[in-house]
Amino acid sequence: MPSRAAINGSRNSGRYQWIKLNQILLRTIKMKKIILDVDTGVDDAIAIMLGIGDPTIEIIGITTVTGNVGVDRAFENSCRIVRYFGQEQKIPVYYGARENLFERSVRAFEVHGEDGLNGMLPDLSYNNTKRPAITWLIEQIKKFPNEITFVGTAPITNLALAVKLAPEIIPLIKEVILMTGAFEFPGNVTSTAEFNAYADPIALQIILDTGFQSLKLIGLDVTTKVLLSQESINKIQDPETCDFLLALTSNYRKLYQRLYNLNGCAMHDPLALGIAIDASFCGFEHVQVSMELKGEHTYGQTVLNRHTKNKNALVATSVETERVINYLVSQLNRLKIVKTKREITKLH
Repeated sequence: MPSRAAINGSRNSGRYQWIKLNQILLRTIKMKKIILDVDTGVDDAIAIMLGIGDPTIEIIGITTVTGNVGVDRAFENSCRIVRYFGQEQKIPVYYGARENLFERSVRAFEVHGEDGLNGMLPDLSYNNTKRPAITWLIEQIKKFPNEITFVGTAPITNLALAVKLAPEIIPLIKEVILMTGAFEFPGNVTSTAEFNAYADPIALQIILDTGFQSLKLIGLDVTTKVLLSQESINKIQDPETCDFLLALTSNYRKLYQRLYNLNGCAMHDPLALGIAIDASFCGFEHVQVSMELKGEHTYGQTVLNRHTKNKNALVATSVETERVINYLVSQLNRLKIVKTKREITKLH
């Protein structure tokens, strides 16, 4: 009979071979190329972390824009998250539109804090310079025709400007997925308007009129059902990553508890990126969507119309909440913080 040590050694050897096989398979499978467009607040940061953690996708770059915070802060926050998890050399960050197309100032400081990251990573340095996002975006779409999935989790100013400057890129984008809108659900800025849509409705109307091969809209109807709780965060095995997420989401979770009596905060932006990876997380309906640009009380509303043949978007209408959260936690479990010099204020 073999010894216990021999049995354990055999098991470990088998596990090692299985891990190596998975790594080889991942290298041979063509990873999905994604551009992530963000206004980095708390849930954008978690979307970036998800993109870093999932080995089946390649974030070829991050473009930043004014939204939750100004573009300068969004750029800094994105650079710091990328560096904090050791991806500064792999994932470039680009500096996008400073103002939306209507030059309206809308921010979400009450949700994400004045700095967008709830006071996290205030002193973490980074090496990125402010390279322009829109010219880079156009270049990449031309370089990788029909390969890029564009995931927008912010006001969609950057992509609207890109298609106006270079309309030839429109048929070259494989898919556009946007976290935007409130279709049959109350808004979170006004009673009818969701933040990203309200912040730049003209840009969103440009996108709706563009005629992309595939346009998916992930609105509050589904994102508000995907809640990240303290219990879910505690399942993350790396203690530093777990502590970072608990602190990052602390005020966000408290806000949801106070306003809605909910245990957890909505993962709006991670769900949008999740759809790029597995569209079956949500059910969709093919409809026409247009923007309300004139209403005194309904400005920025995403108006859904089922009774027309001129359909322009797939709108998410249902979501497999538990499966999404399990997926999110499993990918965040892959992360390791690589910075050794940092200041984290634990707010939980």
